[in-house]
Amino acid sequence: MLDERQILNIVGQELSNASGGNENDTIDYNRQAALGAYLGDSEPTPEGRSSVTSTDVADAIEWIMPEVLKAFTQNNEVVTFDPEFEGDEKQAELESKYVYDVLMKDNDGFIVIHQFAKDALMQKNGFIKVFYSDDVKETTEHYTGLTEVEYNMVIADDEIEVLEETMEMSENIPVFDIKVKRTTSCKKLNVVSVPPEEFRVNRMHNSVNLKDARFTAHVTYKSRSDLVQEGY
Repeated sequence: MLDERQILNIVGQELSNASGGNENDTIDYNRQAALGAYLGDSEPTPEGRSSVTSTDVADAIEWIMPEVLKAFTQNNEVVTFDPEFEGDEKQAELESKYVYDVLMKDNDGFIVIHQFAKDALMQKNGFIKVFYSDDVKETTEHYTGLTEVEYNMVIADDEIEVLEETMEMSENIPVFDIKVKRTTSCKKLNVVSVPPEEFRVNRMHNSVNLKDARFTAHVTYKSRSDLVQEGY
């Protein structure tokens, strides 16, 4: 079995040989050229030639985008599941509605599809990443002036850990001040659009189907504060 260092070495070698993320890479050059055409960027105009910049690429993409989005979002359906056997109609309907709710309501699906479609039209490739997160969020809370009943209700919560507490008597009734840590499990199915420049695939892969690719990766850069917030 490979240890962590060996796995990191393999991943590092694959990343260094992957397509994408390299200024000398043909794919990245084509993406920059496509973005430049969309934005209407132009080289310095030689003297005596027209300086007019065409926006045909942007016009065509923006013209077709509404129809593309309509195809994905009309009738409150993103995908439609067909029943496999007789009597599966209700199950197929529920599955179709579930996928729609997860994408459109839990993950800002319209924005995800918009970015995915625009990347595909502008840079030839659009990517959507689906993953399950089971993050833990910790927050500190303070409660003051609690009665004994309120105090017991707070500490009975399974997410609560008491850090500090004080008790005082007020008119022969105990009053509590407490500081607690709340640990919340944030389980969620995430659907995000991956910018093409952050996607990596092994250089010799020659198919639009990524299922058989030897290596794929999503490479993104984060600030130190982002990493600290994520627990690193």
